[in-house]
Amino acid sequence: MDSTPKELLINDYSKFFEEREETADVEITTSNTEKKISAHSLILGIRSDYFKKSLSEIWAKKNNYGKFELVFPDIEYEIMIILLKHLYCAEIYDSDDFYTLSKVLIASDKFNIVNLSDLIQNMISEKILIFINNNLFDLFEFIMKYHQIFTLIDKVFMDEIAKDPNLLFSSKNFVKLDENMLEKILLCDNLMISEFKICEHLIKWGDVENNSIKFDSLFHLIRFHQMKKEEFFEIKKKYRTKVTFPDDLLDDIIGFFMCNYPQNIKKSPFRLGNYQRSQIIKNHEDFLEISSWIDNDRGKNSFRFDLIFDNKFFGSSFNAIPFHTICDGTFSTIIFFDLIGTTVGGYNPLGWFNDNKYRLSNSSFLFAYNDDNLKNTTISRVIENVKAIGGSKNDGPWFGEGPDLVVRHNANQIEMKSKTYNKLLDLKGKYLFRNIEIFKVTRIYET
Repeated sequence: MDSTPKELLINDYSKFFEEREETADVEITTSNTEKKISAHSLILGIRSDYFKKSLSEIWAKKNNYGKFELVFPDIEYEIMIILLKHLYCAEIYDSDDFYTLSKVLIASDKFNIVNLSDLIQNMISEKILIFINNNLFDLFEFIMKYHQIFTLIDKVFMDEIAKDPNLLFSSKNFVKLDENMLEKILLCDNLMISEFKICEHLIKWGDVENNSIKFDSLFHLIRFHQMKKEEFFEIKKKYRTKVTFPDDLLDDIIGFFMCNYPQNIKKSPFRLGNYQRSQIIKNHEDFLEISSWIDNDRGKNSFRFDLIFDNKFFGSSFNAIPFHTICDGTFSTIIFFDLIGTTVGGYNPLGWFNDNKYRLSNSSFLFAYNDDNLKNTTISRVIENVKAIGGSKNDGPWFGEGPDLVVRHNANQIEMKSKTYNKLLDLKGKYLFRNIEIFKVTRIYET
């Protein structure tokens, strides 16, 4: 097949590059060899604003042979050749060698070769998992130094680590990371790992001799108030010989578990990895949206959700006995019923009881959304607050006098009839549910 005009042009420029010494008017000196690199000022100036200025009458210097001299003590010979091949022939360097790719990227940015810089940055981003597995420390060191310039690589790296923190914490190079690197990771709210696991990994890092002193300064980045008290007790007991808690931090943590809202506890955003895994709520980020329903957008980061009841507590139909055994008490809950194509549920801030009485609530609500899209959720607020929550001995969760939402003992369906709450979509009657999940909702701090 005959070559296209574009291919013929590239071939001609490739030949021009290979034979450039015959007509070159530029000599480039690099860092790692005395060998000169020949180039053409016309090509360099057209392809790069940096070279256009460097080779102008104001900045350029010529040697005794009448050639422009450029000296780059921070650029290696091999990297300059890669850049020139791109400038002459539009050749794109492609490799799984992070060391070389990163140097090409830095050099292309230095010389303002924007298209190459963008291409290499995209290439590194696309291969980020390869480099995390093979070059974790070098990659992280590069990101720490250049994150404000190469923002895409920084974002993709952090997204992958947030999605799978074990890529970092289980790496053999984890203990080599420095304090600033770990601080960047621990400040990430999207990490899909619990504070308990973070604490264990950080203790492992601090157990290395040269890290032990730095460990204390990272302690404040662990969100102890987002642990369960049993987890904190296990950390305290298991690592008592390796970890000494600062007195003020220990007072805050114990105060939180005993007094609930100590003044000094750090109000950091709730880390996604601390949200309970769910079969109905597929994306952990959705718990942030659910938090906003409870506090009308004020409390997106102030709640913890702990799964306490689901289908495993009964057989083919709902059983009210284990429901009351597990869920009765003065703590808030939110309930999800997985219907076909729709999820419905309700929030009860009072707790569940089995005394066959109604209770007043101003903040309970029902909700419904389709196809896992919580952004389009319909919220049904209570309008007759005196009978907002029902405590039925022989039935399960009961909202409103309608009842607006209830599941009966020995049933595999919910019943809905609007009365105490605003109408919830067009939902009325009985609906089979495939799964039920009830979460205990704990406020971490006041908004």
